[in-house]
Order: sequence, then C-alpha cells, then structure tokens
Amino acid sequence: MKKCKSCMVDKPIHLFSKHPATKDRLRSKCKSCRRKEGRDRYKERREYLNEQNRVWALNNKEYFSEYFHLHRYERNAQAKVSYAVSVGNLIRPSKCSWCNIKCKPEAHHDNYDEPLNVTWLCKPCHAELHVLERKHREIEQTSNSG
Repeated sequence: MKKCKSCMVDKPIHLFSKHPATKDRLRSKCKSCRRKEGRDRYKERREYLNEQNRVWALNNKEYFSEYFHLHRYERNAQAKVSYAVSVGNLIRPSKCSWCNIKCKPEAHHDNYDEPLNVTWLCKPCHAELHVLERKHREIEQTSNSG
C-alpha cells in the first residue's frame, strides 16, 4: 500500500506508475490522479495547443502532403476496418490472437491490398510484431546489398 500525494488515499502499489528516479521506484501520485491532472492541464491549455498545432500544420504543408501520399493505402485499409467494425461486418474479438490476454485488440494488416484480412493484437504484441518486421526488413536489405 502507498498513499497518493494528491488524493491522500492509501492505494495498492499497482495503481502507481513506475518512476526510476524515486526511492521506491514509483510515482508519488496514483494513476487516476495523474490522469485527472493531465486532463485538467489540457483543458487549461487547449486553445493554445490547438493554435500551436494549426500554425505548425500551416508551416508544414509539404510534410502532410507527402505523408498522406506515402501512407494512403494504410490509411484506406484502417478506415475500411474501422467502418466494418462499426457496422458489424467485422467483429473485433475480446482477446489478442498472439498472447490470448483479454483486451481491446488492434487490427494488424499483413497486406494492405486485403484491408479486411487482419490479425487482432494487443498493443504490446502489435508493437513487438512491428519491431520484428523492421528487423526482418533490415536483414533482407543488408543481405541484398552485400
């Protein structure tokens, strides 16, 4: 048990985020208090942040144009999956297809030409798969160049 410095309530340790610089390796405020503070801070700064984003976007039109052009197939496939799930043509399972933990899995496309052929993965498994794919591509590139 640990006392949150914000709400002053004793809570189980798993409700505190890790922090490498503290003595007990845990943050002093519980996750729910930190989340609330983050939301409040965003609400206070929302107009400023939106203006900063708008200015940045106006100054970087080439970046957006290039990005959307390069990733149009991925964005199209993601939109098709989202629509199919919303109308019930594609059912999102309640667990990851790799580790079988109960979660709200993300859709992973092996081939963007088949937008509704997806593998449902939790965030950690999805990230791990992309790391493995990146390593595989790097190995292929080095073997083809040598």
